[in-house]
Amino acid sequence: TTSCITYIVQRYEALMGMFFLLTLYCVIRGAQSSSRRVGWYSTAVAACILGTGSKEVMLVAPVAILAYDWLFLSSGNARQLRGRWKLYAGLFLSWLLFAALLAISKPTADISSSYALTYVWRGVSGAAYAATQLEVVLRYLVLAVYPVNLCFDYWWPPAGMDLHLIPAATVASAMILIAAVAVARRITWGYPLVWFLLVLAPTSSIIPRPDPMAEYRMYLPLAGLAVLAALMIDAVLSRFIASFPKGGSPSTILTVIF
Repeated sequence: TTSCITYIVQRYEALMGMFFLLTLYCVIRGAQSSSRRVGWYSTAVAACILGTGSKEVMLVAPVAILAYDWLFLSSGNARQLRGRWKLYAGLFLSWLLFAALLAISKPTADISSSYALTYVWRGVSGAAYAATQLEVVLRYLVLAVYPVNLCFDYWWPPAGMDLHLIPAATVASAMILIAAVAVARRITWGYPLVWFLLVLAPTSSIIPRPDPMAEYRMYLPLAGLAVLAALMIDAVLSRFIASFPKGGSPSTILTVIF
């Protein structure tokens, strides 16, 4: 998290992340409470609105929370999900706030005004940007596991439509397919992947940004990868421990290990 501290402008990334997580937390507490449900849900809506004023990525928060509700709180019960329509009306109200903010203020950074990348990215189409993001997302995944050669400004060039995109496109397609199947079949362990894809969507889709790659964009999506890694490690260790014979001798245990 070096960038959000030393790069002062990016402190709103940490601020948005706090409101994003706070919104989800309040929704969970509200669903588990009967006497204070209104208070928790009202706080969730307030946090969502404040997050929208912090950074555009907050736009996906209502969708991420809806997916969480479907997989965990409602367990696929559409009737129970519809019972929280007032909550979601409040959460999606933040989209109107975003539209209003966009109408009355000029974005501080876009393709035409970016000094550093204006000569590289001027006139680049949304399709070219999306193709570039296939490589960028793959790089994000690699850095999440092996964080070496980190950089404040990667100067990532536009990607060409050629065969070298196949590995990155395969990984991205597999992630999207797994996330979609997890939501459709209510497979709860798929939610961290849904989280990762949703939070990255505003900056890693078809909407060109002046900087194609920035490490601070991975702060919040990395939470999903960390949870997914923890679940995988837990599953492996649980199966490993279960394979130990009860009351086994040291030699028997060593045999199981090796």
